[in-house]
Amino acid sequence: MVRASPQILNQSKAVIQSKLDILVRELGVPLSCLILFPSYLSYTTQRVRLRLAMYNWLKDQEKVEPDLALSTLVSCSDKLFLSRYVNSHPSGLQVWQDLKSKTYPR
Repeated sequence: MVRASPQILNQSKAVIQSKLDILVRELGVPLSCLILFPSYLSYTTQRVRLRLAMYNWLKDQEKVEPDLALSTLVSCSDKLFLSRYVNSHPSGLQVWQDLKSKTYPR
């Protein structure tokens, strides 16, 4: 993992543990996904939560494939995520804004 994503060494053990806990316990993603996507640890928890919340909503609406990889959802740019996923539903942008305001409170 370190060879594939050496920047993860810049984080404290507590931060890495927190991100792992969120991944497995809160989001229900298997720890094994880190084998293919170790750079998950480089993203903020807010970004991951927001993207997965939107993806789960879109899955419920049957607007996205139900088995997309975590890396596909998290690593793309905001612009690409919006155009490819959020805008696939007429209410997508409003749901995105609502989720974003909950994820990034002011």
